[in-house]
Amino acid sequence: MAEQDEEGVSWPDTRSRATGLVLLSLVFFVGCRPGSVRPWEPNYDHLLHLTERARSPVGPVEIVHVYSEFPDYRWVEAPGEGVACVDDAARAALLWLRRWDRTGEEEALTHVRHLLRFLVLMQQPNGAFANFVDARLEPNLTAVSSRPCLSWWTVRAAWALAEGWHRFKSRDPAFADSLRESLLRLRAAMDSLVARYGMWEQGVAGRYPAWLVNGSGADATSVLVLALLRLREMEGQAWADSLLPRLLEGILVMQVADSSDSLYGALLCFRDLWHAWGANQMYALVRAWRALGDPRCLRAAELEARHWRGRLLVCGFLHEVDRASGRSRRYPQIAYDIRPAVWGFLELADATGDSLWSVAAGLWASWLLGNNSDGVRMYDARTGRTFDGLPEPGRLNRNAGAESTIEALLALEALQGNPTAMRALRARWESSWTEDGRTYRRAVTPEGVPYLLAHDGSGVSLVTSDR
Repeated sequence: MAEQDEEGVSWPDTRSRATGLVLLSLVFFVGCRPGSVRPWEPNYDHLLHLTERARSPVGPVEIVHVYSEFPDYRWVEAPGEGVACVDDAARAALLWLRRWDRTGEEEALTHVRHLLRFLVLMQQPNGAFANFVDARLEPNLTAVSSRPCLSWWTVRAAWALAEGWHRFKSRDPAFADSLRESLLRLRAAMDSLVARYGMWEQGVAGRYPAWLVNGSGADATSVLVLALLRLREMEGQAWADSLLPRLLEGILVMQVADSSDSLYGALLCFRDLWHAWGANQMYALVRAWRALGDPRCLRAAELEARHWRGRLLVCGFLHEVDRASGRSRRYPQIAYDIRPAVWGFLELADATGDSLWSVAAGLWASWLLGNNSDGVRMYDARTGRTFDGLPEPGRLNRNAGAESTIEALLALEALQGNPTAMRALRARWESSWTEDGRTYRRAVTPEGVPYLLAHDGSGVSLVTSDR
């Protein structure tokens, strides 16, 4: 028999006779959207298919199943890890917040509440978060990808909780206070960063700051910066203001500043390494510039956009560059490679008023709609699925897990309010050539709107466009 909770949500009776625990119950049944849909429309159907709601000691929660495999897209557990994780719940909370910001839909806020409650449930006594859970909401405390420590899942949870606190503090102060308490417990997990300030790691290509998340992890640290930018809005949290400059200093010194270097402008992600996935540094630096007014942050973001990201846009996508070995890889290619750059370009466009960055955001995101090296449409607007990637040339991974689905929707949601970016999103690369020391690449929309980009020693420029 169904019951209703305090939010009016109906719950089927799924109490396990063997354990007495309330098990997870599927509450969404979705399929393909009928009729024609625009290929760039954010469709949440598959995300809802991946979402399960459950009772917990902290109230109703939602999890997002980590894997969903072709051909029937049933849920699949991650062996040795669990059925769902904090990483994806935090991503989903940020996505639903974006959805609410754009549409004002109350349903979006309901999802946010349940997802944030799940994050709170996963916080451990040391202030950090366990990442994975099993089907009974039991956290995995031992797997390397799940143990409670200051790593990706903890900083991503902090970001989502901080954004949730910011939205709910006037709308629902009691709920916001519960998020605030969780965020303040994180301070203990950050003490290790403070203690390591001024220490360095030696790499093959130079020395790197050792006071970032995971040592020299500027990528994960940029997510922590985004959380701290919200935390500093709380009364009595001067510690956030004191920690931010140190973390930003670490991110800034990771930038390749030698103009003769092939990676000139790149904000490295880790010691001797740049990778496209999770590289939120450009976005975080622009946000930090807005909040703190430090011109170095904006300059560094523009340098990466104009030289490194601009080079990749014109000369071709790279998934990873290892400075230690000198090796670079174009594959695999995944949605998580795409979204961070899209957000960074859009934030830079808004900060500078330069429409070049809006065009860059749209062209970068066009990978999702088939403007990639294999010509494969990765995002399906009819079902809301995003394929899990291109592992190698000519091969498509047709699975559609949580990370791919949410990262694609995060990119598409962000683009919706920018007409210039939305126009470029529909373009397809036509040709490329080198002439007089400049590399050119041309893209055209279905309506014939051309984009001619050039890259040389001065960076990327937009030569032709009907903007």
